[in-house]
Amino acid sequence: MKKKQLTYSIGACRCCAALLWLLALTCHAQTSTPRDQTPAVTSSVHPTQPADDPLLIHLAHWAIHNNPSVLSSRSDSESSQRSRDAAWQQFLPTPSISMDKADQPSRTALNQKTTIVRLQQPLWQGGRLSAAADQADAAARSSHFSWLAQAQFTLEQLIQTVTRHRQSRHRADSLANSVSTHERLLAQVRRRVAEGLSPPSDLTVAESRLLNVRAELETARSDIRQQELQLQRLLARRLEPAEEAALRQLAMPPVTTLSMIERSEDAMAQTASQQPRVLKLETDREQIGHRIRILKANRLPQLSLRLDRIQGDVTGVDHTAVLSLNTSWGAGLSNEREIEALELRGQAIELDRLAEWQEVQRRLASLQQDIQMQSQRHIHLLTAQNRAEAFLLSTERLYLTGRKAWLEVLNAAREVTASQTAASDALLQIWSNTELLRLIETGPLAYAAPGTSTDKPNDAPDLTANVTGNVTGNVTGNVTANVTANVTADVTANVTADVTANNTPDTNADTNRDNLQTDITLENNSHTAEARHAEQ
Repeated sequence: MKKKQLTYSIGACRCCAALLWLLALTCHAQTSTPRDQTPAVTSSVHPTQPADDPLLIHLAHWAIHNNPSVLSSRSDSESSQRSRDAAWQQFLPTPSISMDKADQPSRTALNQKTTIVRLQQPLWQGGRLSAAADQADAAARSSHFSWLAQAQFTLEQLIQTVTRHRQSRHRADSLANSVSTHERLLAQVRRRVAEGLSPPSDLTVAESRLLNVRAELETARSDIRQQELQLQRLLARRLEPAEEAALRQLAMPPVTTLSMIERSEDAMAQTASQQPRVLKLETDREQIGHRIRILKANRLPQLSLRLDRIQGDVTGVDHTAVLSLNTSWGAGLSNEREIEALELRGQAIELDRLAEWQEVQRRLASLQQDIQMQSQRHIHLLTAQNRAEAFLLSTERLYLTGRKAWLEVLNAAREVTASQTAASDALLQIWSNTELLRLIETGPLAYAAPGTSTDKPNDAPDLTANVTGNVTGNVTGNVTANVTANVTADVTANVTADVTANNTPDTNADTNRDNLQTDITLENNSHTAEARHAEQ
């Protein structure tokens, strides 16, 4: 009995010593492989701040943390991280246990339970495990870049949707002003037709133009509703009252000096090399390289150590240690063909990466050039808007003297609306290109606050205080100072002097007719004087 106990103790000591040796070997293998030395994911080479527009920051925050496509890509990224951990765990020893019972009643010696506890540790696999771990690591980084690319694509759609919504909103505002102008002109021509000073055809044309402007206004309002539905799709929820109130504001968003910075070709090339899609294609190429390493390692033998602890064996063996050497040469030709196919696939991915890199550079240059062009266009359109408004007032005065047709007055009113819409569209296009440029340079992570829940971003920026205060304060100062000062100074005096007579109630109709006859008489006298001077 003592000898048997001593044998069991010696066997247990041997198993413990072998287990400690395997654990030390595994720890050495893990420390020698760069598991946790994954390169940091950088999405920008320009550490600038995110957007200055509180509304855009708020909506982008929600889109990143609530959009289903972004959340799906993020789940895939987290799943790839778990697969990477599983690949590195292949370096650890694998324990197993098996139990069986021989059902032979006539031979009682074998009619017993046999329990085998096994521990197997790979010693040398020809580089298979390291290549598989590196491939899983590259797959995890590729999935992470896919998530960043999806988030960036969603934010690009958000910026474009907000831009179109604001353009439709400003267009609807210009058309509403145009409706008021046409209603005023209609009332004016209706009085003149009633007094016999204008033909009835002028009244028909005015009514037709008013109906057309009202139809365009309804179309603009429908476009606003369509853009709001698109925003709800990107946010995966309905718009809140504060967000709808912020979207209804007509103040222009701020345009920072970021859009005016001249970017060199080297800077644009560096920015393009850090784009998520470019980095994803690069990691896909790395995965193919690691897969080729695995296939080449199949040519080499596999060395592993197996320790068994047996209880109940009739042979009396209670423990074994097996050093196994396995190899397979039958799949050599198939491996070679697969390696050739993977090398061609890697070349194709590299060409795709180069094409994507060049496309990002071209887009950066196009955005920068378009910002400069739209800036010059906006300056010219503001001048054209002021002149169109002054021309409308002048045309109205000349119509009262009989020197302009009524259709010319209506055309001048339409020109004012068109110039106002074009000026606002140009400024909003500058803002859109600036934010797209900022997004490409800073990356989508600049719009997501750290530590935010993926289901409900409770720390999203508050629109009630930010949008009402910051947007109105920043934008009203920029737009009102540049536009209102010019337009009010040039137009208010003319409107007060020349249009008040037309908007006066019917009780002053006699005074208006006397003033009109006086103006016509003065004009006729001036024409007579010019004719006499020409005859002389």
